[in-house]
Amino acid sequence: MDLTAAYGYRLDWIVSFVAVARHGGFSAAAKATFRSQSRISEHVAELEKALGVQLFDRTAHPAALTPEVRALLPHAEEILNRLGEYIPAIYSVKPVPVSGRGGSGDGGPQRMNWST
Repeated sequence: MDLTAAYGYRLDWIVSFVAVARHGGFSAAAKATFRSQSRISEHVAELEKALGVQLFDRTAHPAALTPEVRALLPHAEEILNRLGEYIPAIYSVKPVPVSGRGGSGDGGPQRMNWST
């Protein structure tokens, strides 16, 4: 697996792309993701540029899905679904102390006493 292939893409582009495809347009996607319509459009345009394909036919109202969207959408949704599964799993793991970061002598994080 070539991990460097992912460097050219941003997660927020994928979120915006999926939102436009699922909510039927840029305005609805903006509302659903609490972003501006211009930000959603910018994200989709950057993803299109990175992929070298047009994902939505913007001459139609609402924006029409291209064949490329139908091919990419299940994969993009899978990325987001997997992240949704992984993040709770990360927080369910007991934290391991990181050595060399604190001054407490035990290698663990320092505890701050905020009471006076």
